[in-house]
Order: sequence, then C-alpha cells, then structure tokens
Amino acid sequence: MGFAEDVAAVAAKPKGPRCTAGQAAEKLSPEDRDGFEACLRGVLEQTFTYTQVADVMAQRGFILGEHVLSRHARRKCQCPPWEAAA
Repeated sequence: MGFAEDVAAVAAKPKGPRCTAGQAAEKLSPEDRDGFEACLRGVLEQTFTYTQVADVMAQRGFILGEHVLSRHARRKCQCPPWEAAA
C-alpha cells in the first residue's frame, strides 16, 4: 500500500467510543437530537454560542463543556462523520 492508502486506512479506523456530546445526543429524542445537531451547526455559522447550547443541554440533564461541544461540532471527536450519523 502507498502512503495515501495507509493514511486513509488509519482515518477510517474507529479510535474509541463516541464523545460525550455524541453519547448525550443518542439519549435525546429524535426531534431534540436533530435540534441539537442543528444548533451546533448554528454555532459554526455564528447564530448560537456553545454556552447557549451547553445551558440547554444542562437543563436536560447533560453537563457538557464548550470544548466538548466545539470538538463535536467540528467533527474532531470520535463520532462518525455527519453523513454516517444521519
């Protein structure tokens, strides 16, 4: 295998369980999960803040830090890509 194929193989290999934000999202109702993911995309578009999303998640019993939400929103966590999660 060439270098690019080796990197692709490493990238495709799961590295661990879903992140805390992904695990919390799995426990939400389908409607709330869609809203959660939409709000995270809204943060990236500067419509919402991570603090606002974290506050609403805390109201639902999930304590998530802004850093966790940021990594999940940018897909720099262990969760599958947006396409696979849909």
